[in-house]
Amino acid sequence: MRSILTLLLVFLGWFLPAFVLAQTTFERWTLESKEIITEAYTTSESNTTFGIFCSANQCMFYLHQPTACLPNQRYPALVRNQLQAQAITMKCTLVGNKLFLIIEPFNQILQATQLGEQISFAVSLQSSEFITTRFSLVGARQAVTQALQISSQKAVPKVAPPVQPAPPSRHFAQ
Repeated sequence: MRSILTLLLVFLGWFLPAFVLAQTTFERWTLESKEIITEAYTTSESNTTFGIFCSANQCMFYLHQPTACLPNQRYPALVRNQLQAQAITMKCTLVGNKLFLIIEPFNQILQATQLGEQISFAVSLQSSEFITTRFSLVGARQAVTQALQISSQKAVPKVAPPVQPAPPSRHFAQ
């Protein structure tokens, strides 16, 4: 019986890592890496998630909150960290069966995640509803940097199609 259990553990040790999700924690942020998807995120006390999602050759920051938004609708918002406040736009996007607010412009949010210990968002939704959420940036710099590095390594290079040789021309002298 003991040898069967040992054999089972060895078997799982060889094959289980292929199925396990690579997950690392950086203070208040979590980094998850799957075969083609990389994501770094943190969750607020109100169960709202802020993070970066990378797939193929594209990364985007998102906000996922319990309050629904209208798909394809853009919402004005304000992002603030300890050093600055900036006007941004969020686009409501349906991913699978969940609604996410995709945050634009990317570079402004990237810079905002690298400074300070907190970031907050104020989003004006339909029916004059205003949502404010605050997130910890403790660990964000490492998690976001790592997510960008991993996704760049997974990026699919654009390869030109192979050159097909032209068939030989047949010119006959007459």
